Amino acid sequence: MKGYFRLAVQHDNWGYFGAVSIDVEVRLGGGIEIIFDCDDLQWRAGVGFGLAHAYEKAFGGRSGAVVHVTEIRGHDVDTTETVMAYVAANAFFDAVKAEQPAALAMDRSAGVFTFPK
Repeated sequence: MKGYFRLAVQHDNWGYFGAVSIDVEVRLGGGIEIIFDCDDLQWRAGVGFGLAHAYEKAFGGRSGAVVHVTEIRGHDVDTTETVMAYVAANAFFDAVKAEQPAALAMDRSAGVFTFPK
């Protein structure tokens, strides 16, 4: 299953940019395995967190997943690990056709991202 999410938002002086493409293979058993099949690894920690968070919300450990990250795009000024976590989580929800939890949120004006437990 392929997933993609791109965030490109400007709010006053705050800029947010990131894009992530993934391929997800669902498997028996729990757990997530993340394989980076792309050249740009600058925001790897954020992408990994976002994917793991989305996996927990979408699957709750009922199934396993192997995620191949095929593209990471960011910007030196408008991209952070937190932005990439949000983008990666949404790419995972796109791939598995799951709805983003309402509590996973971005407040553009305050620069705040919320990742619910």
